Amino acid sequence: MIDEDENNKNSAPKNLSILYQKACRAEMRVMKAKQEEITCWYYYGKGFEERVEAILNNERGVRDQSAQNRVYNEIVQHILGYLKDNLRKKTQRAVKIYKLFRNIGVNKIKQILSYGANTISKLTITQIQLIEQHFCKAENEESGHV
Repeated sequence: MIDEDENNKNSAPKNLSILYQKACRAEMRVMKAKQEEITCWYYYGKGFEERVEAILNNERGVRDQSAQNRVYNEIVQHILGYLKDNLRKKTQRAVKIYKLFRNIGVNKIKQILSYGANTISKLTITQIQLIEQHFCKAENEESGHV
């Protein structure tokens, strides 16, 4: 009976340590998945902006909105069962992510530990400007240009 109680006392901490390690590994996978999602949206936003720019440069008189609609229509043809309005909303979020990380550096995505693409895409213009100012200030301090 004493041996059984001793085994239970030893197994509880061992089980807790195993659960802790599993949780830490899961947390790391979630963080990496969020970084991958942000990276994918960044490159999608970049590609979208480049395609719109190509249309604007190649065809005189085309307005930005018309070029965007044309790109949406091109994309929708390759995505089955997807609504154009949903595509437009996700694209706007992706472009917001692209513009933020274009200005502060795509390498900064790897520094994100807990925020997802959805949270970042909901940042206001003021919040984005504050983030950009923070990174510009930090870069200037690192290079000695204060």
